[in-house]
Amino acid sequence: MEYKLKQDLKKAIRSASLDDSGAWVDKMLSRIDGVIQALDEIKSVDVEGVEPLYIATEHLLLQNIELRADKACDHITPDMATRHAPDKQKGLFLLPKMVD
Repeated sequence: MEYKLKQDLKKAIRSASLDDSGAWVDKMLSRIDGVIQALDEIKSVDVEGVEPLYIATEHLLLQNIELRADKACDHITPDMATRHAPDKQKGLFLLPKMVD
């Protein structure tokens, strides 16, 4: 699995027009592997008999914790988001084809 993960990571790096040589690729691969191991550990937890939450913040509401208002706001414009993109068009990122 590690070999496939490394291939996929290098493909993503090249698609982002980044240099895929150097130790930082191995460091990133190690971090991704750590995340995968953590997810495997979470999946191994026995949840038999545990009632699911209907909303992710239900436990906060039950404890009377006040949450901020959930409202949309414009913090970044499409032009700001794509300012440094190598390829862009009409405020959108243009990406090379990855799947045939």
